[in-house]
Amino acid sequence: MPLSHSHQYLASTLQARIKKNRFPAIRTRSSEALISNLDQCTSQYAGGRLASAIGSLSYTVPIGESFSFTVAFGASRRKLIELELPADDFSTDQIQEFGQLEWEFSESLSQRWSLVLGLSASSSRTTLVGQQLPPTAPEIVKRPQTGYLRLGLSGGGQAG
Repeated sequence: MPLSHSHQYLASTLQARIKKNRFPAIRTRSSEALISNLDQCTSQYAGGRLASAIGSLSYTVPIGESFSFTVAFGASRRKLIELELPADDFSTDQIQEFGQLEWEFSESLSQRWSLVLGLSASSSRTTLVGQQLPPTAPEIVKRPQTGYLRLGLSGGGQAG
């Protein structure tokens, strides 16, 4: 399987570092505890060849009669085991957070209508053999981040 442009860059840049074992230490963050557990799972099962592991939690809190707030947290680890050396030692850890406020403005026996406002954020970290990538790697490859705001109308019901 051919490598993408970013994997080719990383493979050529890091191949010498792999041989010399010269990687800076990874700083730990409290949010990385779940990633650490996922890493243990990927190492223990299938001889370390498990491609991905995902964990998430969510909770909805009612706020009065017509409002509710939902929070969610998720973490994942993805190993690129389908690629050839040294690219198969790349992995991506991702943390996702989500919050949503819902206002139910109409409800009857046959239908329900609500407005939702949500905010989502995602942060990833690409590593090679469990170590952070060198400073020469592009930041978009090392630590991509995204976020978005969502506004929506939700409706449901039954006919007849």
